[in-house]
Amino acid sequence: MKMVNTSLLAIAAGVLISPVVNAAIVDDDGAGPSDISFFSDEYLSTADAADTVDSGSLSVTLGAEYAVNDVVTWSVSGSAIEGGFPSSVIITCVDAVAAVGTKGLTFGKLNDDADGAQYRVTEVDETCDTDSSGLTTDGVEVEFSAALTLNAQAVDAANTIEASFEAETNNGLPLDTDGGAARMVDLVVTGSQYAATVDEAFDEVVDVEALRLEFEAGDTEDSLEWTIDDSECPGDPAPDICTDATPIAVEQEVSIASDWSWVNDTDDVADGIQPEAGVFTLSAGCTFTGLTATALTADCDNGTNTLDIETFDNAAGGNDQVLPATSYTGSHVLNFSGIGGDGSITVAGVDLGEWLLNGFQALLSYTPYGSGISQVIYVANRGSQSGDVTVDYVAQDGSSGSLGVIGTLAATSTLSIGPAIQAALPAALQNFGRLALTITANVPSCDAQINAQYNASGNRAYTSARDNCEQSGGSY
Repeated sequence: MKMVNTSLLAIAAGVLISPVVNAAIVDDDGAGPSDISFFSDEYLSTADAADTVDSGSLSVTLGAEYAVNDVVTWSVSGSAIEGGFPSSVIITCVDAVAAVGTKGLTFGKLNDDADGAQYRVTEVDETCDTDSSGLTTDGVEVEFSAALTLNAQAVDAANTIEASFEAETNNGLPLDTDGGAARMVDLVVTGSQYAATVDEAFDEVVDVEALRLEFEAGDTEDSLEWTIDDSECPGDPAPDICTDATPIAVEQEVSIASDWSWVNDTDDVADGIQPEAGVFTLSAGCTFTGLTATALTADCDNGTNTLDIETFDNAAGGNDQVLPATSYTGSHVLNFSGIGGDGSITVAGVDLGEWLLNGFQALLSYTPYGSGISQVIYVANRGSQSGDVTVDYVAQDGSSGSLGVIGTLAATSTLSIGPAIQAALPAALQNFGRLALTITANVPSCDAQINAQYNASGNRAYTSARDNCEQSGGSY
């Protein structure tokens, strides 16, 4: 959320025929937020062309001596004004004597448009005191508008609506102003109503010693907690005066992207993956809506929600699945009702954590199998630890599987695994397969290195490979 300067006093120095520098004060009567309007971006985002909102009041405390035919100009940013400047502004003696020794004033509107207004002093009342000597307009407070009517779409586009005050004498000399930005005051401030935070991210480490069926130390559970706060009020210390959007029935549509292919499917007929009971537990404010190999979805209330994963229950059907090294990224569609009806925003790319792997892993993006094709795949180990080597595959037709342990990588040695992989593949893939291979070795990630090539009709080509040695924590 953007930071907003909540000080509403802006002082403009005046240039007079005098050694004394006076200043007009564009002010809020010392009332603070009562003279500024706050709207959430979400509330305004649904605005139709005819929708309007009101600004705070527009007032100034004069700091110079004004005379008939002097001109004041209000400039308002955003080109949003649709009305609100009165045809005349009269400060009577009753109003003016609040500041002892002041005069009354009448301003007549010369013109106004979407960007502001101009007024001319049409009368100066010097009868406010029986003793008329020493009366002045310095210190007279003038409210030019109780509230401007602003186009809501224009306010949404402008974000902050500012007003500035200028004055000049009847012969065109600067009056009661120094021309600087200090004379500007915020009339309307907008900002995002929603804030997304991750309170607890997924952070387990898949253990190759446990054949990647568990996390380190035998753990089988990991948890996520996130919060969607929809009560923010931009720049305002008193949220109850902010006009914001109202959440509707399905407040939050959550999608968590990751590698979910490890989850056993209990129903081969139904679309998507139907997980075993207990694998996923959502907090009371959420309803599970679906799972595919790439995304888990749920409808949730705003506020704090949790997702617990229990991998032990995934094997309830008797089909163990290895756990992947993977990252988790959230996308949250937030639904609400604003000034013009229902709308939504999407908070995407939220980092929800990752699962790391405590061993070496390499990805071979393309390895062909078939008549006249042979594979040369070596894993080298420069370390002192030995470990099993396992291989998973994804085929050209979308099928996938694990070949299990295809060899043991001894300390300070190299291991040829090309023939072992081919022998372990299903027969159809041995004869005609275009495979992506994941090769995992139970040794420290930076102790091992892979070299992969293939021969096709006497022509040798290198296979593109990347491993997890240089990545943070040994993961992709």
